[in-house]
Amino acid sequence: MAISPQTNIKILKVPLEISNKNQLTFASKEEQFEYFDSLEKIEIDKANYMRKDNILYFPAHIDSIMEYNYCIYQNENYSDKWFYAFITKMEYENNGTTKIFLSTDVWQTWQFDLTYKESFIEREMINVSEDIPGANLIPENLEMGEMIINNVTSFSDFSPRYIIAFSGDKFGQTDISQDGFEYNGIFSSITFIVTNSLNTALLIINNAGQGDKIITVFSVPYFAVKDFVNESQDPSVHEYYALPITRDFMQSAIVKTLNSLPQNLNGYTPKNQKLRTYPFLYLGFNPQNGSQKIYRYEDFENGLPSFKIISEINPNPSVYFIPQNYRGKSGDNINDSGSLNGYPTISYKNDVFNSWLAQNSEIINLQMSQEQFNYETEAVRMGANFAGSLLNTFNNQNPSILSEAVNVGLNANALDVNHDYYIKNQMAQIEKQKLLPDTASLSGSNATLLGYNLLNQAIFTCYSIKRQFAERIDKFFDMFGYITNTVKLPNLNNRPNWNYIKTLGLNVIANIPQEDLAQIKLLFNNGLTLWHNPETFLDYSQNNR
Repeated sequence: MAISPQTNIKILKVPLEISNKNQLTFASKEEQFEYFDSLEKIEIDKANYMRKDNILYFPAHIDSIMEYNYCIYQNENYSDKWFYAFITKMEYENNGTTKIFLSTDVWQTWQFDLTYKESFIEREMINVSEDIPGANLIPENLEMGEMIINNVTSFSDFSPRYIIAFSGDKFGQTDISQDGFEYNGIFSSITFIVTNSLNTALLIINNAGQGDKIITVFSVPYFAVKDFVNESQDPSVHEYYALPITRDFMQSAIVKTLNSLPQNLNGYTPKNQKLRTYPFLYLGFNPQNGSQKIYRYEDFENGLPSFKIISEINPNPSVYFIPQNYRGKSGDNINDSGSLNGYPTISYKNDVFNSWLAQNSEIINLQMSQEQFNYETEAVRMGANFAGSLLNTFNNQNPSILSEAVNVGLNANALDVNHDYYIKNQMAQIEKQKLLPDTASLSGSNATLLGYNLLNQAIFTCYSIKRQFAERIDKFFDMFGYITNTVKLPNLNNRPNWNYIKTLGLNVIANIPQEDLAQIKLLFNNGLTLWHNPETFLDYSQNNR
């Protein structure tokens, strides 16, 4: 029995392209048909049966239909299903007929017949609620340009405190017991003197004749000794004090919490939060003297960098920065510690003459007193002898006795001369010591930054990509999402306006022609953007979050 032709054909003007990089999604078949049927079209009803991917002989001159690029048709006698197809080419047949070549739009024809399975998702758009810093850390390998400094953290507790390593037994009026101590856990057999006025402390030591008991003078960060400072020993009031009063001194570590994860990169606030993670944004530990490291904000608890800072009390001390609650390690993360150096030994002068004079002044004074006593005693004795000799000479008129008197006078003169020579010799010894040069110790290396007040600056620096790169990458993420490289169900409709999806071997099942199923898989493997609102098709300026 013959069947009357009941095929409905419509050629349309649609925004879709045969490249199939962008497609439209619909909530239902009915919504889909209503959209396509609403577009500008030319219809034919009761046409002969239309074969899939075949040639349509359309009853119109080619020039009148050249702008139409799409076709939908329904073989009503056999099914109520509408088929969707791209017009791939038109050829002039005659004045009343145009030969139209069709290629099935496999997505629009079968999108409601597909059942997706877990597949390897190479790139897609994650849920907005899950788009937080640290949620996706797979490298993107995008051009980022040079990094720029976003902000810098400086420290006030890093100002220097000067310390004299002293092996003497007395400092000023303070007796010192050199019995051995522990300073911040490090043993030392000598006393450390903390001073706010190095010149005053050195003067006290030199005037006491103990300049040679100075082992070295060095500096440490203020926080290494600050807990020892109290009202009675405040360096701003008291210029020096011995450390410690007790046997052991242990300075508590300080904890510094830095600025939290910045909201912007070089002034640009991104929509896609992956831009607020490494390598687009990170915390650099870059002391001028020390180990340089990179810390990732996303690896700190709540994105809040915090460091425990400790220092030894020794010449050229190392300052250690121990990240807290970092990379999943609760409390101290020793393995990711950074260190800083740059506190130099300090130049100082040992006043050799004052030290010698202080050490020998009592002996010199004693010797001078002894010499004066001996001189005066001998002078009295010789004077008495001389007077007796003169008396005998006058009484006895004996020439030999006169000669004895003369000898006594000569001895008295020699005594005066020798006494004068002794005094001059002692003065010459003092003058000789005055001529000896003072000994000095020059400062060690790394003093420049300290001298220019730069040691506390730029220890921690927040780096980010420049604004122009941040804007470009943000737009790229808007269009194509993030690299996922995960086996999961694909996200096809978790954004309000569009979803990008790229797979590596899509797993999908459907009761459709296998050649069409293969084409659908190829669409996803090549990368496909699914638009959910025809009104915003290809409009990336729309809010998609």
